[in-house]
Parts: sequence; structure tokens; C-alpha cells
Amino acid sequence: MLGADISFLPQLEDRGMAFSDKGMGKDPILILKDHGFNYVRLRIFNDPARDSGYSPGKGFCDLQHTLQMAKRVKAAGMKLLLDFHYSDTWADPGRQNKPAAWRNLSFTDLKKALFDYTVG
Repeated sequence: MLGADISFLPQLEDRGMAFSDKGMGKDPILILKDHGFNYVRLRIFNDPARDSGYSPGKGFCDLQHTLQMAKRVKAAGMKLLLDFHYSDTWADPGRQNKPAAWRNLSFTDLKKALFDYTVG
């Protein structure tokens, strides 16, 4: 297994960055595949477009961008690992900030929101 986290790829492409392999322009996912990568990791945030989110105003790593990337990965014949950040921005075991939309939910409603977000 050889993989890479390319969640940031839509941001780079949005900035006009192009990729090439051996001097030829090529989809970066196919470049990875051609060099032996068979897994791609994507991360998803609850509402990254929020002012305090991962990508304010843009929403990179939201559901829409993540689905588009997942389709590209699958079309290339690669496997996908999805990393849920149950936050609007970076989350790790030492720092888990609830998404702003979930902050004032009761425990019961929070469990439902978590379930709906994960399965939805």
C-alpha cells in the first residue's frame, strides 16, 4: 500500500497550479497512480467555509469538494481513505472543537447531528 493525502489538491488547482510528469501535463492523481500510489486520503470538515473554518469563504474539504475528489480517485482506479474532522477546521486527539453549528445542541441532538453527518 502506498498512499498520499491530497485533500489540498482542489485549492492548488483553484490557484491555477498545473502538474506534469516527464514534461507532460497530467492529472496529478494519475501521476501518483503511475508512480505506484494506490491509495488516496481525503479529509472532510463540517463547514470549512466559515470565517473560523479550514478555508474561509472557499469551503475546500467540504462535502461538495470531497465528493468531486472521491470521484476522480475512483475513476483513476485507486482506493480511498476518508478522514472525518468533526470540526470546521483541524481536529486531532488533543484538540477537538465542535463545528459551530453543533455547539449549542443537546447531547441527544449532538448524537443525531454526528450520525447524520457521518452517514449522510
